[in-house]
Amino acid sequence: MPAMDALMKWLPENIPADESTTIAHGDFRIGNLMLHPTESKVVSILDWELATLGHPLSDLAYCCLPYHMPVNVDGAKGMVGADLKSLGLPEEQQLLDWYCEYTGRSGVPNWNYYIAFSLFRLAAIVQGVYHRALQGNASTPMPLKSANAPACWLSVAGKLPRSKTKRGSSSCPAAHSSPTRFEQ
Repeated sequence: MPAMDALMKWLPENIPADESTTIAHGDFRIGNLMLHPTESKVVSILDWELATLGHPLSDLAYCCLPYHMPVNVDGAKGMVGADLKSLGLPEEQQLLDWYCEYTGRSGVPNWNYYIAFSLFRLAAIVQGVYHRALQGNASTPMPLKSANAPACWLSVAGKLPRSKTKRGSSSCPAAHSSPTRFEQ
């Protein structure tokens, strides 16, 4: 996939200067949260097998991926195009504001870098699962139904605006790569 190759080159050349390190969950999303039955609070975070040391914004970006993915692609589970207000869901900016409030951060610099990294990471994982499904080693047939999802995510990553980072340029080559199989 040309977009994957482009991001594979661009991401390490454009790592932001912020070297904050925390415990990173690795799969932080609403599906791995246990919510209180009557109150608006999380009582437990599940599925820690991917935990490692990493940048705290990587977990935040992974959690926010649905804000950047369309609702109409098998396997995407996105919210682009959904009426968030009618669903009782906050806008992404509200989540970022809450994150800054609770962590004491003044902002979330290089946000699109972390979203692009998360989209790249998810595309790589799903491509691996898809390959296992083609070999007959997947636990469910679902990966075969979402074959176009990684191309969709890489397309989204390539269209994200880029700001100049520590080492790199202000544009991402994936934005200029050849078209993928994904059609909107």
